[in-house]
Amino acid sequence: YYASKAFVLSFSEGLYSENAEHNVWVSCMCPGPTRTGFGSDSEMENTPVFRFNSMAVEDVARAGHNAVRKRRRLVVPGWINWLGAWSVRITARPMVLWVMKQLQPMKS
Repeated sequence: YYASKAFVLSFSEGLYSENAEHNVWVSCMCPGPTRTGFGSDSEMENTPVFRFNSMAVEDVARAGHNAVRKRRRLVVPGWINWLGAWSVRITARPMVLWVMKQLQPMKS
């Protein structure tokens, strides 16, 4: 799951960079937990991530729409999500992996 998210982000940023001179703009949406049927279907709605930091679909869509209009490369709606995404840049990788595992435990 996390590997595919990392690929999509990297791929989108590459497309943005390579195509901006041709007036082709790419935005990558990284919304964090969003209140859709996915939370209950995946039995994740009771995890700390969903309980304390999920956003309404309408708010996520509005943030994405506004960012695309402004030609933003990366969209991270919600200040908690933004803070989390920013903190990954300055935190040691083993700590990031440990926190991710604590917040979103995988079923065995």
